[in-house]
Amino acid sequence: MTTLTWQRHQGHAFSYDVTQLGYNYRPSEITSALGLAQLRKLEGFNASRRRLTRVYHQRLAEVPGVTLPFVGREAESACHILPVLLPESADRAKVMAGLREDGIQTSIHYPPIHQFSFYRESVLTALVSLPVTEAVAARELTLPLFPTMTEEQVERVVERLRARLVG
Repeated sequence: MTTLTWQRHQGHAFSYDVTQLGYNYRPSEITSALGLAQLRKLEGFNASRRRLTRVYHQRLAEVPGVTLPFVGREAESACHILPVLLPESADRAKVMAGLREDGIQTSIHYPPIHQFSFYRESVLTALVSLPVTEAVAARELTLPLFPTMTEEQVERVVERLRARLVG
């Protein structure tokens, strides 16, 4: 948009033009109120995730072949996700399927950007090969982490991951 809503409300502009496709990301009053309420909990949530991340790191250090990125950086991070690198020999899809059978949801963060369709189809990235990025990304697995998670739940995730890597 060529002018801001604020400019129109202040009388500095009376109309606007849309020059390209975009989205309206303004939250409603209800979602704004929820957001403000959640912001009051942010410090405690971050502290909880940092504590759980330290527990995860202690337990995962005992799982052969699992690499922990960002160890020792918990104080600098909100610890919003818990990524691990599986052993090179692990079949990530099989491990994820097994953990799903165990009732443990996992995900992948973040696929290499140059492999997304939009970028793959562009002339500039069609010729790009990033072998180290691709090798690391193929081993990355994101484990559950949320502020109300218990240490017992962390223990169960680690125990089931260990079992799925062996079996």
